Amino acid sequence: MVVILICGSVTILIVILKLLLDRKSEITHDKKHGTKLQNPINTQVINYNEYNFSKIERLKIISISCALLFLTAYLFFRNIYFCLFLCTFSALAPRFVKRNLIEKRRQKLCVQFKDALYAVSSSLSAGKSAEGAFRDAVNDLRILYPDENCYIIKELELINRKIGMNEPISAVLGEFAARTDIEDIRNFSDVFAICKNTGGNLSEVVKSTYNVINQKLEVKSEIKVIISEQKLSQKVLNIVPFGLLLLLSSSSPDYVEPLYSPKGHLIMLIVLIFLVVAYLIGSKITDIEV
Repeated sequence: MVVILICGSVTILIVILKLLLDRKSEITHDKKHGTKLQNPINTQVINYNEYNFSKIERLKIISISCALLFLTAYLFFRNIYFCLFLCTFSALAPRFVKRNLIEKRRQKLCVQFKDALYAVSSSLSAGKSAEGAFRDAVNDLRILYPDENCYIIKELELINRKIGMNEPISAVLGEFAARTDIEDIRNFSDVFAICKNTGGNLSEVVKSTYNVINQKLEVKSEIKVIISEQKLSQKVLNIVPFGLLLLLSSSSPDYVEPLYSPKGHLIMLIVLIFLVVAYLIGSKITDIEV
């Protein structure tokens, strides 16, 4: 019982630290890559394919992952050498966290870009030029996104600043699309440049792009709702083996004692590998691209 309480307390503490770290990482990154919106001249360019951790953030991520790996190794092997060996893999944790944060940021930008297209389309329908439509879109989006660290507002301010420096709007949008590496934004930039050079209907282009992105986001939302139950089942099934092993170890230690022999270590290693592979396969199955 004491072991269960200690492990439970440590797990809760780790989860709380991870949540605080995720929030702090997002705030710190926003401050690194942009200043307050009241001073758009100092707005810095964001590369949405990169995410740079500070030394403190990287240390926290490695520490949390090291603690989780140590607890896992001790639960499965009860061998200090196995624990230390698995802890070495915590150095890879920032890479996986970085990939997750980059994907979340790009998804958030895609939603904000859709709202920006709606504002631009409304201005173009009212007869304004493309340059004027992008200028007006900033004021409209500030009502929708009052957060001073909103990505799309920073990008629109940067776009308007470059336009004010007599850079072609098609080139500015192309540079923005290259930095985001989002398919919808790249397609919009290419079609916008063609229409701008050939005299096409920009209002229809923006409106059709908005409709396409909106439909894709709705489909993604529906898929997320449909597979939410399966994702929950996957998480439960991933946790159950650890819970059963912890329960048996604390209530009937003699029953699981053979698993901590040299032959038992090999069996537990195979089981742990299967659990990791099952988690990766389950995550891949539930990660549906639209």
